[in-house]
Amino acid sequence: MSFVAVQRSASGLLSEVGAERLQAIVRAAFGERARLAGYQLLGDGRFTTTYFIKCEHEAPVVLRLSPEPTAKLWRHERALLQRQCNVQPPLEALREFIPRLLHTDFTQRLLPRDWALFEWRQGQTWESAAPSVDAASSEALWRQFGRIVREVHGQRGVRFGYPAPWPAHASFGAWFTSVVDDLAADLAEQDIAVAALARFRTLLREERRRLDAVTVPRLVHGDLWSRNVLVQNGPRGWRITALLDAERAFFGDPAAEWIFGFLDIPQAFWEGYRRRLTADRLDPDALWRHRAYQARGALFMMLEGARFGFDARFAHEQFARFTAALEPAAPTLEDAFAGAPAHA
Repeated sequence: MSFVAVQRSASGLLSEVGAERLQAIVRAAFGERARLAGYQLLGDGRFTTTYFIKCEHEAPVVLRLSPEPTAKLWRHERALLQRQCNVQPPLEALREFIPRLLHTDFTQRLLPRDWALFEWRQGQTWESAAPSVDAASSEALWRQFGRIVREVHGQRGVRFGYPAPWPAHASFGAWFTSVVDDLAADLAEQDIAVAALARFRTLLREERRRLDAVTVPRLVHGDLWSRNVLVQNGPRGWRITALLDAERAFFGDPAAEWIFGFLDIPQAFWEGYRRRLTADRLDPDALWRHRAYQARGALFMMLEGARFGFDARFAHEQFARFTAALEPAAPTLEDAFAGAPAHA
């Protein structure tokens, strides 16, 4: 499966604030005597406006701001920053790799946006570092990444679906079908016609037992790709220093991590993860779910195309293949997805 890196235009979701606002935030978090010493807008985010902030007599921090209240959000994006903050407790088991949450404010008293301060971690994104990483070090990073992701997926939740303030769902199937329903509503509002979408939703309900076979809600990060992993080259070579941006996390099936359905994961990762979740190792129900997760991912990319202005025809083609593979008399996985491009 080939990886397609789409070119995104500005989303309209990022919105800068001035030094006066940042000073007010620093005081709210650290007290009236706190002083802003410097700041820098970090430009990698697509949803949350993010700053690196230096304060006098304080360690550097990262500020994350939700979009403006007038921003056009998809239904599944509601309260993303609050959800990220509320998923911190189960992530604390990986404290070595998870920046600490230092302060939150969802009252919108200082400005009409949610905001939170996180610990600053040194390093650079794995994506930006990749050209400088030799083959042996890359393999070691993938193996370490597998071990870290295994720990993430080992965290058990008490509910299915997104963390608070979203409502809990009684089963994994109930949550997953509600997510697809929301995607369908957003696509309809954007006048994006999707062939076989009605059939996909019918199949989810007819084969609901396959989804509800996931009976233990495990923590799923939701956005585990190289832009959300920090790495650093030190005395022991290249090492992962942090996982970032768990704002799209949910509790459900670890196999639903989108990277498992759209990236070619090297063997070193699975060695660290200690279990293969590739299509050739899945039982029939798990394989069916795998195809459903891919179909959901294609719907998401159609909305991304509308927001960021890229041609999402490849996502429509993917969706048709993935939905066809869910039918009772579906072709083999290799035949169904032969030549289907991935995305980012």
